[in-house]
Amino acid sequence: MNVTQNEEDIFIAALEIELLQERADYLDDACGENAQLRSRIEALLNRHQESAGMLDAPPPGIDATEHLEVISEKPGDVIGTYKLREEIGVGGFGVVFLAEQERPVKRKVALKIIKPGMDTRQVIARFEAERQALAMMDHPNIARVYDAGSTASGRPYFVMELVHGVPITEYCDQCNLTTRERLELFISVCQAVQHAHQKGVIHRDIKPTNVLVAMQDGRPAPKIIDFGVAKAINQRLTEHTLATGYAQMIGTPLYMSPEQAELSPLGADTRSDIYSLGVLLYELLTGTIPLDMDRLHAASYDELRRIIREEEPPRPSARLSTLAAKLATTVAERRRTDPDRLRQTVRGELDWIVMKCLEKDRNRRYDTASSLGRDIERYLGDEPVQACPPSAAYRLQKFARRNRAVLVSAGLVAAALVVGVAVSISQAVRATRAESLATARLKDATEARANAEASSQKARLAVDDMYTQVAEKWLAHQPQMESIQREFLEKALQFYTEFAKETSNDPSVRYETARAYRRIAEIQHRLGQPAPAEVAFKRAIDHMQSLVDEVPTKSAYRAELAATLHKLGVLLGDTGRYLDEEKIHRRALTLEEQLAAADSSNTGYRPAPGSGHWFVAEVFSSLHRREEAIPAYHSALAIQHPLVADFPSVAEYREHLAESLFGLGNAARLMGATKEYEHALGEAADLFEQLAAEFPSIPQYRNQLANVYYWRMKGPPRGRPETYPKEAEQYLRRALALQQKLADDFPAVADYRYDLLRSYKTLGWVLSRASRREEAETALRQAAAIADRLVADSPSVHYYQGTLAQTYSFLGQILIESGRLREGEDAYRQSISLLESLVADFPEVRKYWSNLSDNYCRLGSLLRTAGRSDEAAAFYRKALQLDPRDSIALRGIAELQSSTQSEAVEQKIIGAGNATSTSPSTTDN
Repeated sequence: MNVTQNEEDIFIAALEIELLQERADYLDDACGENAQLRSRIEALLNRHQESAGMLDAPPPGIDATEHLEVISEKPGDVIGTYKLREEIGVGGFGVVFLAEQERPVKRKVALKIIKPGMDTRQVIARFEAERQALAMMDHPNIARVYDAGSTASGRPYFVMELVHGVPITEYCDQCNLTTRERLELFISVCQAVQHAHQKGVIHRDIKPTNVLVAMQDGRPAPKIIDFGVAKAINQRLTEHTLATGYAQMIGTPLYMSPEQAELSPLGADTRSDIYSLGVLLYELLTGTIPLDMDRLHAASYDELRRIIREEEPPRPSARLSTLAAKLATTVAERRRTDPDRLRQTVRGELDWIVMKCLEKDRNRRYDTASSLGRDIERYLGDEPVQACPPSAAYRLQKFARRNRAVLVSAGLVAAALVVGVAVSISQAVRATRAESLATARLKDATEARANAEASSQKARLAVDDMYTQVAEKWLAHQPQMESIQREFLEKALQFYTEFAKETSNDPSVRYETARAYRRIAEIQHRLGQPAPAEVAFKRAIDHMQSLVDEVPTKSAYRAELAATLHKLGVLLGDTGRYLDEEKIHRRALTLEEQLAAADSSNTGYRPAPGSGHWFVAEVFSSLHRREEAIPAYHSALAIQHPLVADFPSVAEYREHLAESLFGLGNAARLMGATKEYEHALGEAADLFEQLAAEFPSIPQYRNQLANVYYWRMKGPPRGRPETYPKEAEQYLRRALALQQKLADDFPAVADYRYDLLRSYKTLGWVLSRASRREEAETALRQAAAIADRLVADSPSVHYYQGTLAQTYSFLGQILIESGRLREGEDAYRQSISLLESLVADFPEVRKYWSNLSDNYCRLGSLLRTAGRSDEAAAFYRKALQLDPRDSIALRGIAELQSSTQSEAVEQKIIGAGNATSTSPSTTDN
């Protein structure tokens, strides 16, 4: 091989060899052992029959099939100073030749000529516009124009730089560029587009095949080509008319901006190119385009335009989470990472940058391509980016356009609130004035006060509706609406806080005050404020209990008290106080059973005891008192099964039944009751699948279904040790698919992230059992990353730390099995540190004691194997302090003592032997 040959020379020489075998032999010789060079050359050769994006599609209104004249120019012809070597591309209205320029310099060029029969006035105008647009460009990342003229037959041509490159997306995938490397390459594209815009030219067809990457001085350099549909902004590019006809779209639909699809009279501008750059960036990050390619290809012309104009694409990180497992793995591997880390990398700032480019409203996009490039530079430099999530008001405005009917209802509620408060204030003022009048007008004052109280009640009811219907039921089911929901909750919280300040001896006012405190507590709990929420719950309970004591026959008071007690119980459970939670739920259950027995004709009180038994059963499960949990679940089912039979259309009753079956199945599994476990979880899965299918807009049903899949995986592996890991993985993958979507759509809902964390942790354990340690480690590290964020966000929720501790324990075991002992030791120590804190803070949670004891023993065994006997003994003793009968710790201590005694005897023998061999007197004897 001639060592002076570069990539361009090899490519040109290979093009001249027509026989494939001869070409392959030449490449063997020319490329030698340089596999990357060979791969790049072959990629170029595979695409040499295409125009590599140099040609547009036929202009609208032109049917290329009508013009089948034989092309008059052919290889060997000379046009001006250029000799045509080979036809390398044919497009809608142009033919591209590889040509050699003989003078004044000798070089390879691309020469583009209008096709015979296509030289209509419109086509020539577009062609000349392309020629002039390119001639104005002088940027290293834009293909240069060298010359232009007309052939002997009068058809125009121009000569441009020959770009030996492949589309940017292909290049990035072939070279397995990381996300950072792709972004660095993309910045150069932004700078080139900015240069074109400064020259007064927009591209209008930015796509991968128009952004080629070639090697220059051993470094990749993107080149933008094909300004064939470019449009002048501030100047005429040609003396010929260049008019885009009515109802003609210019560009490629997959990368087209909404205004191009809309055929707006304002036309495309530089921000249209920003949109196309956003689509390109989306593809570089995710391997897919924002809109569904299959739908776009199958859509009619009008439907195509509607999709581009109206449908909001998913965020890049959300799209990555919906890819099929095999495709997700391929996309991640091409970026030298794994699917979970790739989603993590893209989520957040890169999501914001891309979505700012893809705004339907061009005024909300980046103003310039350089602004986009600078924001990516800020991201790479760990600086704050200018892009940010759309404001709550803006998202609500967009949501309103799609859900006008629902928001009209919400608006009426808000209007009722405003009117009610206004009337309340007005009447209160009147009442105050009336009280200052003479006693002769006392009747008027009393009436005014009554009117004020009635108006105040209307205002409270309006806020109740806003809270329950809008914030709690509607917004909670809308993806990416957490911040708006929070704003609603905070507004409602302000109102209830003011309302709770009212004092009165009137039972109805005291009842409303108690309900206000309950609402305050519920909102604070939802907003992540457990301490003030507990205080508010207790105030609500005190107010309501006093009313129950005073009017024991009032059923509504007892029902409200029971409901508030259950809410407080849930809060106590979230903070790990299970024994207190049990007392609270039992107290509520007693009230509910009294109500159901006293008024059996009132079906409204019939479901409550079932939920009460379920709450108590859940506490028993948390305390590992499963022998008490199973009867409690059966008590709940005895009430819930008949309810579902009598009212099959009530989704809430089916949900409660499924929850009890789910709890029973888990308790039975842990007690070894396999048949009961299988039956209960199977029935729960059927119910949740029905609910998820009937109510796809309610995320909690999908979440509960995912939890059933998760726990079905935990079934006893006895009798199927070979198939268990495979079956467990299948259930886990089904759970993860649902949970990842929920976590992406509702990032502020901690429960969804926790369930996702738990599934990744368990997947790591299952994969380790199948000896797939690398995959297991990846899953566990993903779980640890989620847990770290949850613990940081909510340090008071103890089970986040508990799950993180268990994740580190599993990770330590896998690292040790892989021979990475030091890393395994570090993981065990992290787990122990978390568990020691949990045991101190939550002594009633026995599983933390047992997990801590297990980790002490595991670390002790590791240290004993490493010959660090004193450290090992210390950890075994710690395990025995937790459980003096711990068999592993006792065996470990015994083995250490046995080893020490053996070593002592061995040393004594060796010492005696040494004395015998070295003593002069012994030798003399």
